[in-house]
Amino acid sequence: MPAFSRSFIRSSSALLSIALLAVTAVSPQDDGTRPPNGLRPTAMTLALLRADYLHALGSPLPSSLIETWSTKRDGLTGTLVVTSRGSDEREDEQLGTELHTAEGVLGGRSWRQNENGEIIYPCGVHRRDKIDTSAISSASSGVTLLGELADEPSSYVVRVDPPGGRLEYVYFDSSTFLIDRIDEALEGTRAILVFEDYRSVGGRMVAGHVHTIVARTGIERDRTLQSAEVDRPPNDEALAIPTPASPLSVAHFPVELPARIISDRIILKTRIKGRAINLQLDSGASAIAIDSGVIGALGIPKIGTSKGTMAGTYSLSQAIVPELQLGDLSLHNVAVYAIPFTEFADEHTPVAGLIGFDFLDTAVFKIDYVKGTVTALDPATFAAPSGAFEQAVALDDSVPMLSATIGNAIGKTFILDTGADRSAIYSSFRLAHPGAVVDRGLGTRLRDAFPFETQFYGVGGQVAYHPVQVQPFTFGGVTFSSWLFDATYDAASFEGEDEDGLIGQDVLRYFDVYLDYPHSRIYFVPNSRYTDRFG
Repeated sequence: MPAFSRSFIRSSSALLSIALLAVTAVSPQDDGTRPPNGLRPTAMTLALLRADYLHALGSPLPSSLIETWSTKRDGLTGTLVVTSRGSDEREDEQLGTELHTAEGVLGGRSWRQNENGEIIYPCGVHRRDKIDTSAISSASSGVTLLGELADEPSSYVVRVDPPGGRLEYVYFDSSTFLIDRIDEALEGTRAILVFEDYRSVGGRMVAGHVHTIVARTGIERDRTLQSAEVDRPPNDEALAIPTPASPLSVAHFPVELPARIISDRIILKTRIKGRAINLQLDSGASAIAIDSGVIGALGIPKIGTSKGTMAGTYSLSQAIVPELQLGDLSLHNVAVYAIPFTEFADEHTPVAGLIGFDFLDTAVFKIDYVKGTVTALDPATFAAPSGAFEQAVALDDSVPMLSATIGNAIGKTFILDTGADRSAIYSSFRLAHPGAVVDRGLGTRLRDAFPFETQFYGVGGQVAYHPVQVQPFTFGGVTFSSWLFDATYDAASFEGEDEDGLIGQDVLRYFDVYLDYPHSRIYFVPNSRYTDRFG
């Protein structure tokens, strides 16, 4: 499952293919920051525990290894094959008969392939897991032995909170010194990972059964080791980056899409099984999502069942749409998400979903906010438009993240989001740079004039915010002397762990925007609105 952005849904991709069968029930409101109850002092020291842990692990993993796991998640069963040789690794997961994903590292380069065969090359936006793993192994800064739990089996509990990492509580079995459980404070909720059935793989102790549960959603996932081969080195093909695939079918470029821009929302008229369905073009969505009721009415089978969290919690499934037509473009056998989604762009235009990365990655798309048009361009022949400001983007979460400066503070992970009505500053950026996020007057005046407008709607619920005017605001080579943002609060699942905020329609409407996902670039050409307002 991909990780979704703020205008869509957020999944726990960091917990992919891990699940829980049985752990102590946790409250959906548990944010994961509270240490376990019942801790007592211990004569054990952190240095001794680390030494016992490393000794218990045994030899390093073999340089070549092929593991086969059975997996269960989202009501589906499948197989996960993990192939490694030295520092190269590839994981292939098949869920049911229709959903295949893969990810890996080859020659130091990370990659990921989604259900539609498209390849993403992460740029290292998310580093918390690696930082925590290193901290646990080395007992470095931010690692503290809290005490011992007398519960059976008894365990030593270590608090892990290194700079740049994630708060975790790690349970070491007091008899084996191996890790039995990890509690993560993940996006405002507790995620519990349980490790069982340790066995020796080439002299290294490996948990043969791994489970997890996410407190807010109650999602349970599971994987069980079926076999581990250490004597058969994998060939190059088994570790290779897959050949990229695309659901797109097009006879020619350029193609003007059947689009309308209504109040700066980009609405595409699509056809599925002969039915006209409006979808919003949304760079803040990391997949394609269509209303569950529409998917059912079209007679398209749903695959699996799970829960997502964004502004709130809601049910979701996947589905394979045989053909999704957008004028002269078509997507064939495209994997989509079925979620509750019903909106109106205006009183005559119902919108039944979002069309994001899985479409936007197939070509270069020019958005002309003044003319109200969207044009698909050939990525093989595309050249930067004259007079454009160019911005490199990271697509780690299948949404474009770019750098922006507010005041004198730089944020490297602002999401460019054509689906967001207003730009936003998230709590992490606000708390890290309080001097930069000081209202210059307009935000206060708006709060005084509209004291009850303190929340906006997101998928599954509402998000608390207040308006704040900042000075200056720079992105993509353009500087605005001041800008009005929505500063969000107490919205961990909406904000995510590593994002600084959103750059939305209120900014983008002043440009012709070229979304060049194939080359990880965005181009901005000031339009007549920009000239009329800013000169």
